[in-house]
Amino acid sequence: DYFDIELQSTRDNYYLSQMTLFQIPRLQEMTGQLRARGASALTSGEISPENLATLVGLHQGIDNLMTGFNQQVHLLHRNEKMRQYFASAVEKVIADTDNFNRYLNQQVLEPEVPTTTNTEFFSQATKVIESIGAMDRLASQQLMSIAQQTREDANASRTVLLIVALACIILGCYLAMGILRALNLSVSSVNDLTQALKSGNFSRTLHVDSKDVIGDVADNLTAMVSQV
Repeated sequence: DYFDIELQSTRDNYYLSQMTLFQIPRLQEMTGQLRARGASALTSGEISPENLATLVGLHQGIDNLMTGFNQQVHLLHRNEKMRQYFASAVEKVIADTDNFNRYLNQQVLEPEVPTTTNTEFFSQATKVIESIGAMDRLASQQLMSIAQQTREDANASRTVLLIVALACIILGCYLAMGILRALNLSVSSVNDLTQALKSGNFSRTLHVDSKDVIGDVADNLTAMVSQV
């Protein structure tokens, strides 16, 4: 609701929305911070203890986010269609992230003096961000597609309900008009008989096929005429 996205309440849609709306954006944001901080720290060719601690903290944060991302992907892959849809993008994210982790540890964090340049660091981190971005585009497209289908299904259901409701209203009006017409005919027949009796015509009879008060009145009038 916060993102104005309406989805069916299914397990797969929940996993997809969590990954698309929360995990991937956080992973992109933190990787971008690591790229900016690392490239800036490597400008002089050396990394200060403060910058090193910052890079280590960001790296650990990314590792934690990747763990959650992998868990979410594993849950999402229980759906075979989802697995096939995201297979290549997920493989590239994992491969680029693993390559960057090795590069970061071997050439930046572990050596006493970094063995890479800020340009190379920026390039390696950008590869990860781009692969995450590709995954984000696929996930967003899938999420929007499901949301659109959900809206269409909801609109179709509302249309069906509206048609059924209108049909019930029309049927109800038809039945009500039939009942009113039957009542009017019964009352009219009773009125005709009373007018005939008023004019002295006692030969007329009345038969109203009704089990209500009007039917009782008609039967009583007919019995009374037959006794006169």
